[in-house]
Amino acid sequence: MVDSRAFDALVHSAEAGARVHDEQATAKLRHALGLWRGPALGGLPDTALRDALAARLDESRLHAFELWGELAMRAPGPLPAEAIGELTVHARQHPLRERLHELLMLALCRAGRQAEALAVYADVMHRLREDLGASPGPAISELHQRILRADARLAGDRSRQAALPAPSQLPADVMHYVGRRRDIARLTTALTSDSTCAVVAAMTGMGGLGKSAFAVHVGHLVRGRFPDGQLYARLSGSQSAPAETSNVLDALLRALRAPTDAIPFALEERAALYRSLPAERRVLVILDDARDTAQLEHLLPGSAGCAALVTSRNRLADLEAGIRVHLDVLSPDESRELLSDQIGGVRMRAEPEAATALVKACGQLPLALRVVGARLATRPSWPLSAVADRLADEAGCLHQLTTPGLGVEATFRLGYDQLATDEARAFRLPAHPDGPHLTARWAAVALGIPEAATRPVLERLVDLSLLESPAPDTYRYHDLLRAFARNVCRETDPEQVRSSVLRRLTGYFLASARNAYRAARPGHPIADQLSSTDSTGFPVESRRQAHQLLNASIEPVLAVACQALAVDDCLRTAVDLVLALDPLLEETHQWHRIVQPAREMLALARVRHDERSQARMGYMLGGALLQTGRLDEAEPVLGEAEQAAEASGDSVVHAEIVICRGIAAAYQGDKEAAGGFYQRAVELARAHHSRWTVANAQVSIMVNLHRVRPDEALQAGRAALRAFEELGDPFGKCAAVRGLAVTARVQGRLETALDLHAESHRLAVSHNLPLLEIANRVSEAECRLALGQPRDAIGILEQTLVDSRRLRASRLESTAAKLLAEALEQSGQSSPTAFPSAVRHS
Repeated sequence: MVDSRAFDALVHSAEAGARVHDEQATAKLRHALGLWRGPALGGLPDTALRDALAARLDESRLHAFELWGELAMRAPGPLPAEAIGELTVHARQHPLRERLHELLMLALCRAGRQAEALAVYADVMHRLREDLGASPGPAISELHQRILRADARLAGDRSRQAALPAPSQLPADVMHYVGRRRDIARLTTALTSDSTCAVVAAMTGMGGLGKSAFAVHVGHLVRGRFPDGQLYARLSGSQSAPAETSNVLDALLRALRAPTDAIPFALEERAALYRSLPAERRVLVILDDARDTAQLEHLLPGSAGCAALVTSRNRLADLEAGIRVHLDVLSPDESRELLSDQIGGVRMRAEPEAATALVKACGQLPLALRVVGARLATRPSWPLSAVADRLADEAGCLHQLTTPGLGVEATFRLGYDQLATDEARAFRLPAHPDGPHLTARWAAVALGIPEAATRPVLERLVDLSLLESPAPDTYRYHDLLRAFARNVCRETDPEQVRSSVLRRLTGYFLASARNAYRAARPGHPIADQLSSTDSTGFPVESRRQAHQLLNASIEPVLAVACQALAVDDCLRTAVDLVLALDPLLEETHQWHRIVQPAREMLALARVRHDERSQARMGYMLGGALLQTGRLDEAEPVLGEAEQAAEASGDSVVHAEIVICRGIAAAYQGDKEAAGGFYQRAVELARAHHSRWTVANAQVSIMVNLHRVRPDEALQAGRAALRAFEELGDPFGKCAAVRGLAVTARVQGRLETALDLHAESHRLAVSHNLPLLEIANRVSEAECRLALGQPRDAIGILEQTLVDSRRLRASRLESTAAKLLAEALEQSGQSSPTAFPSAVRHS
């Protein structure tokens, strides 16, 4: 059995060598076959064991001979002289072994003996039918057909065919590729690392991001790693008629040098041949613009050493990709670099502001930047500002982003035209309202359909790169996609449909704000005097939830409120929506956000002679101006608002306006006038049974009197505290406790004052009341200074300055800066030169 072991070792070595094109594999097989001397185990007695072992050895010998025949056919140059003779002998000895006859037919054909090759096939077919009632298999039948067609490749010069160069189909790379450095590094590392399977990389993103250019650029960077070929196929997935997989396979197989008549017709057979040809070779294929994973099923290589770069607008969530790159827009610096490459750095530096405006107007989208750059490059005398001005109009900017062969709107249209009816509507209508983002619930309100039906459609739009989802349940449009969606909305949906979207959203936001108002101001009557709505809004169960709602939505809410002013009968709804934000604006000190919206609404209310809306927006605008340190502007607005409130009979808002006027008088140093306003507010509030407003006025009375009549201040403060505790309002309670602490300090009860400050601070922190937290620390610092503890006061005030600037609380910042200077002087330290801006509003 020594020869048997040597034979097996040589065959195994030859098989391994054949897979890597080892030229010694054929010689090893000849050596192995030369070890045979007659039949297997010849001379031994016939036994069952001997017959079984002999059959196994004979099968191994036949397998080795067939492998030798295959390698002989594959090798360049003429066939070995003994090949046909040996194949003939073995074929006669094994008349039903199709592979031997197939090799014999191929050898005869190579030798120019086609008639004999056809005779071999006829003999095989006859024997199979006579002996087994079967037909020849597909491999030998296909070879028979090729011989009948006189396929020249069967008898051609194999050395010439082997010399054909590997396919190199990559489109031209860009001369200076801009950006994506981190993504490029990820991909090149993955593509140039050893892997036990084919590497599949998916590059996805919205139209216009330059996915194709990115894939081609990466392909050029790694092409040396794939010496056996680089293939490129345009799948046209974003077009109305994507490329047929069968046609793509045909082109890829031809590129891989598959003979035309050897390419099967059936899709599955073509795919199998496509996966077979690159086996044991290193081939890169770029599959550009795939519609979905189904289109890619038969186009991905399956062998280790091969790789595929796939680009698509679809996120291809069900694709088994080893690496994913979801492309985003370029950074501002990268955008400027791309534009500069096209028009030159001189023009960019000559108009830096216009260059920045161009980058912003293009949304940092590579396609848009290329279009603008191409237009400016062919118009060297045009100033950048001229194009920037044309792009400033959202409705018309897409028309400006078009040149022959390039167009942002055309690119977006390709994706939009593929949407189903419900998807197209979900893309258009939620883009009509202003605001930086939207939620599934807001989109459902805009569409007038259930939220459960809306969410899957939005996710589908995200998968198609027509929407972005920066966080769970949050969606947004790229600026240019929003402009496109709005243009399509104007073309498709009549005015009444677009107006109904704003009506529904404004009503929903008002209902949600009413719920938040009730959570933040328990017992306040304004919540019941807001305009009625069809929507119940978002349920708000707590003050914390109310704050979260405000911080997450104030920008889009105010944007929609202003946009709704153009819709008939929406003024009062929009006004009440802003009014309903009052408690949350007061507690978080975000008054600056409503100044401009309130001005617009107040102006429209005046034009329409709507005194109720004048009063309510005058109250909100005057309060915002007052809280942001613009006292001279606030007082006349509040005076006009009071007259409108009295004329319209809006008594609840009237009382709140009077309190604001009292605060304005106190800021001006007129304590007596302030006291008169506060007392009148108490009378107005009691007339309409608003206990909350009475308590609010009493806190102001306490603050106004605490230095001149501390006992009366204490009485008013305690009454307010009782009311707020019974109403369950922590904001009012916190304000009342702070006022009582200040009053105790003025009365000389410093330890009591500190205890009350600690209680007020605890309430402010636990209920997320940042403005009251800062105000309390300022008052506590005053108490520390009165106790002769300047170092403690310094620590408190330094942090207070930082926080008051962050909240834009100018009056508190000014007071803290003055107290800090006093504390530093008392402690013997120098003046606070580190805080020069602290008194800018004083």
